[in-house]
Amino acid sequence: MRYVIALIVGLSVMVLVSSASAQSPCVTLKPGKSLGKISIGMTQAQLKATGLPIKDGFTEGVFEVGQYQVWTDKTGVTAVRLSLGGVQCLEIPGKSRLNISQKTPMADIAQYLGTCGPIAHNRGGNVIACGDNTGVLGHMGGMDIGIGDHFSAPATTCDAYITPGAPGSKTASVEVEENKTYCVDSRVFSPQLTSKLKPADLTALDGELRYNTCKTTANRGATVVDCPYQGVSFVFGGPTLMLSKINAIEMKQ
Repeated sequence: MRYVIALIVGLSVMVLVSSASAQSPCVTLKPGKSLGKISIGMTQAQLKATGLPIKDGFTEGVFEVGQYQVWTDKTGVTAVRLSLGGVQCLEIPGKSRLNISQKTPMADIAQYLGTCGPIAHNRGGNVIACGDNTGVLGHMGGMDIGIGDHFSAPATTCDAYITPGAPGSKTASVEVEENKTYCVDSRVFSPQLTSKLKPADLTALDGELRYNTCKTTANRGATVVDCPYQGVSFVFGGPTLMLSKINAIEMKQ
């Protein structure tokens, strides 16, 4: 996918840009339309009119515009990316601000954006693609947010996220409801899976998350399956042991 290619090629450049530029404490995002001072479709003249310094980027058609990394073609700006290092909050018009820090999980931002998919683990970094050509990127240098044609709409949309190993995050716990999809890292718990899942089934799950080291405890009214090496815990309630809650817990190394 194009956003994967752009992620790999541009990461080292973005780290240098972000470290060299002072960033605004809060950034306004209009998904798929604008990020801070840069809008999709802007011409070269409009970029200059922002008053931000403009330098050539790592390849033809890419520019460093202040703290932003901007991709262009003959029609104008096609994609924008911004390092979140130093950014204190995101604001989408019509929503409350999301306060962030360098420790904020990618999933917290994806949940704020809405219409996002599970984390995709790629060489060079991780990506969460969202609707409206918007996405979140994580890499060794930090975390970026981007808009434009680098991001394809996700095949699966997560109604809620759980960030393994981050019990203090905004994505630390969810009550499982019918007909909703929950994303634990790259693992998707679809309504079809959660409605049938039993405690013993967790050890059979494969993929990016493996649950063969979990511990099951049968308590009065609920059975809890703790998976410390995956940083997540599952609560199965009632006599039928339906999955009722997913929690983030401290992760063992």
